[in-house]
This record gives sequence, structure tokens and C-alpha cells, in this order.
Amino acid sequence: MSKHKNMYQSAQFTTMDSKNRILLPEKICEMLNIKEGTKFLVVADKSKSKIVLYPIIIGEDKFAELYMKLRDIPGVLGKVATELGKMSINIESSIVTPSVEKISDFFAIINCRSCKLSLAEVEEKLKKLENTIEVEIIPVE
Repeated sequence: MSKHKNMYQSAQFTTMDSKNRILLPEKICEMLNIKEGTKFLVVADKSKSKIVLYPIIIGEDKFAELYMKLRDIPGVLGKVATELGKMSINIESSIVTPSVEKISDFFAIINCRSCKLSLAEVEEKLKKLENTIEVEIIPVE
């Protein structure tokens, strides 16, 4: 591992207590500016027995949770990303579930800071995309 990579990555062991709480190591909290009250997107991948935490640091940004049920057809995610880009919305993090009967779930944290539309208007635009089955957007407060 290069010495530059160490500035951007850290790994430490921690444990879960009897109330299903995990204490994050202090070094990692400092590195990512995680403070008490920070919200997290928690993504569980059962097939890999893996959990990923994405801290959502709210400042002047306007974050929202995006959930879409999509037909699993090549190019569908590209169309979603293009449409979000046209609305000046940035995808901060995302995950796509494995396809079941040619349908996938797409979860993302989006940053709507530069978007001029309401979340309801964004939701309606995404619903009109071809191969979209369901859309829900929830603001992160």
C-alpha cells in the first residue's frame, strides 16, 4: 500500500453491543468529520454478508434518499443518471440490488443543492422514464 493511500483509508475492528449499537473508532470519526447526530445510509448485502455505512454530513447540501424499482435492461441506470444530471442533482452514493425476475431496486443518496425543482417534481420526472416501475424520494433532515 502506498503511503498516500493511508491518508485516505483506515480500518479498525469494533464490536456490536447488546442493543445492536456499533461504536465507531475515534480515528475514523475524526477522519470523516463524523459527529454525534450524523445520519448514515446503511446498506446490507446479504449475498456477501457485508454492511456498508455512508455518513451523510449535512451542511449547505440538500440530501434526499432516492428509491427506484427498475426493469433490469441495459442502459436504464444510465438514463436515470442522465436525467438527474439534467436537473443538477448529484448522486452521492448508490447501490443496485441483484435482479429478481428482471427487476432491480436502486437506492441512492442524492444531493439536490443545485436543483431548482421540488422533490415532488423530481420524483414525477423520474416516474416518466422508460422502464421505471416505482419512485420515492425522501428528504434527509
